[in-house]
Order: sequence, then C-alpha cells, then structure tokens
Amino acid sequence: RDRYKKNLYALQDKIRKDFPEVIRKQELLIERVGHDLQTANSNRPAPDTFLINVNGIAYADKKEGGRALMDALYANKPDVPVAEYCGFKISLLPITIIGGEREIALSGEGQYTLTIGDSASGNLTRIENFIEDLPARKERLEKRLIQMKSDLEIAEEQVKKPFEHAGTLSELLKEQAELNAELNLDKREQVIMDDGNGGEEENYKGLLVQERSIRE
Repeated sequence: RDRYKKNLYALQDKIRKDFPEVIRKQELLIERVGHDLQTANSNRPAPDTFLINVNGIAYADKKEGGRALMDALYANKPDVPVAEYCGFKISLLPITIIGGEREIALSGEGQYTLTIGDSASGNLTRIENFIEDLPARKERLEKRLIQMKSDLEIAEEQVKKPFEHAGTLSELLKEQAELNAELNLDKREQVIMDDGNGGEEENYKGLLVQERSIRE
C-alpha cells in the first residue's frame, strides 16, 4: 500500500505539471507546422515546374539547381542560409558525428532537419518529399494530441479510484515516463518534433528553433 500511495502522489504531480506541459508543447508543434504548411502552399511553384533560389539566383532547372545548392552548402559555414525553396531557408548543419551523414536545416516557423547524400537530384527529391508530407505530418501530430488528452483524462479518473486499481496506476506512470523521455521535457530551448514516421527516404525530424512564442 505504501508503494501505491507513492505512485498515486507521483501521478497527481504529473497531472498537475507533466501532462499539461507535453500537451502544451504538442499544441505548439501543431501550430508551427500549420504555419509552415501555409508558407509551403503560398510559395509552391506552378505544377510541373521547379524553382529554387540559391544565393540570390533563381534556378528553374532541377539539375542545375541541385548542383548549385550542393556547391553553396559546402562553400559556406554551417548554419548560414544559402538557398530558399517553397519559402523555407536552407542551410548546412554542423557535423555531429565524425564520418556520419550530413544534415541540412529547412527553416520556417520551425526548423526541420533532413539527411543529405552525395546525389544533388536525390537531395532535392528529399526536400520535395518533406514539403509534400507536411499535411500528413500535421494530421499525425493532431492525432497524437488527442491521445495525450485522452491519457490525461484516464489519469484523472485513476487517481479517484481505490487501492485495487494500483496496477493500472503503475501502468499509467510507466506510459507517462516514456512520453516524457520521448518529448525531452528537460530541454527547454528545443523540442523534438518527430512522430516516428520517418524512414530511409525521408530521414528528417523537426526542431523548434526557440520556444519564443511560449512566453508571448
């Protein structure tokens, strides 16, 4: 029974603090993806056309644009925007692992990272796939938010139940701990926005640039 009380107090604390925190951050993620989706739609080139701006020069040819992008990325320092595509600024990210794959950042309301390779055309395809996936990504995040709110409601019901429900209480605490680890609650300056749907061809994750709007 002492362990039950300890779990009960822990869950009550999470209901007051952790659940609202992860829900708030998820709502912020959805808001920023929504803004970036609008940006992409507003700056999308006409059907069957291509347009990328690299160092102030517009490229309508995909092959030339891809080569120009790669040259510009590696000719400049990391984190310096060198191109713009569909309203997103593109920059090379610093190396995190020696010998590891390089990554680029697409910056809009949020900042998203994509792994790149040696193929200029392949890298453009990855960028295009990222843009195309934004509506589905927003939908996945919204579904996840619904699940988070449902988990909160279940937790609130569980703390009202008597001792015989101790097993369910422990399971809820375990699930919340996993959620906390996934959303990296201890990192206040950036929030991982990865719904676990990335793969080899779309290996990207979204990072909020700063939580500036949280305090606004």
